[in-house]
Amino acid sequence: MTHLVRCPSCFREERIEHLDRAAERIVLQEGGSRRPLGGPERFNALAALDAVEGTTGPLMGRCEACGGVLVLQESDAEHTGMTLEVPSGDAMLVVQGHRSGTVVLDGDPVDVATARAWVARTWPMHVEVPVAQQVGKSAFFLVLLGPIALWIFATVFTVAFLYTIGQGAPALFEGSPGLDVSAQPAEE
Repeated sequence: MTHLVRCPSCFREERIEHLDRAAERIVLQEGGSRRPLGGPERFNALAALDAVEGTTGPLMGRCEACGGVLVLQESDAEHTGMTLEVPSGDAMLVVQGHRSGTVVLDGDPVDVATARAWVARTWPMHVEVPVAQQVGKSAFFLVLLGPIALWIFATVFTVAFLYTIGQGAPALFEGSPGLDVSAQPAEE
């Protein structure tokens, strides 16, 4: 029997061929350079909850490249999935099965919505940026504004200068070859 599995985190694809009692894993597409957003524990817990809900295929094992879970691509397969234990300090989330599987949180069976809320509280998605990095980005932004401000000033200055030369002071340039003073109206 052959199964096609994929890691939803790093997109590694493998073909698992079951031969008698041993299984041979053949890598079809390498992965591992992409890490899960929010951490591997959060990602694995959400992937397991998706498998219980039936939105993805059953879990088949761990990805050797990134540590994520491998999801069976044939979602209607007879495989029941694996048991995934996600520890978090004093609590433990255990997800077992595929489509109407069981979700156990701290020894008590819970529904998927409760488990998702616990995952969101345990591993929040916000990423805190250090203050030094924020100041560095602000200073870099201000440095980038300098050339823009200089360009705007030079443009305004040049336009104002050329406008003043053309309108206001033709008597200064009466003998110069580049300015035709005769085309300008005489003052009364």
